[in-house]
Amino acid sequence: MIFATLVLVADAIFGQKGVLERVRVRRQYEQLKASVDALKQQNRSLREEARRLREDPSAIEAIARRELGLVKPGELLFIVKDVPAPPASGQSPSSRPGGRGRGEDASEPQPEGRGSPEP
Repeated sequence: MIFATLVLVADAIFGQKGVLERVRVRRQYEQLKASVDALKQQNRSLREEARRLREDPSAIEAIARRELGLVKPGELLFIVKDVPAPPASGQSPSSRPGGRGRGEDASEPQPEGRGSPEP
C-alpha cells in the first residue's frame, strides 16, 4: 500500500503530466507569449513605417538622404572625417614622425582661423 502511494506521488510530481512538466510547459508558454507580443509590436511599427513611406514624400526623402547620401540640386554635401586620437605613449607632438608639432601635413591646406596668419 505504501509502495503504491509512493509510485502515485512520484508519478504526480515527475511523470509525463506531473507538476514539474506543467511548470516547464507554463514557463515555455510565457516565453512564447512574450515573443509573440514583441513580434506584434514590431509588425505594428513596420506597418506604420510602410504607411509613412506610401503617404509622406518627406519620409522617402529622409531615407534617401540618410542611406544613399542624396542631396538636392544646389545643396552642398560636407563629409566630416574623424581625426585620429593622439598617441598615449607620452611622446610630444614634435617628436613624432613628421615633426610639425600638431600633426599637420605640409601638403594639407590650413582652414581659416588655424595655423600661421597669411601674409
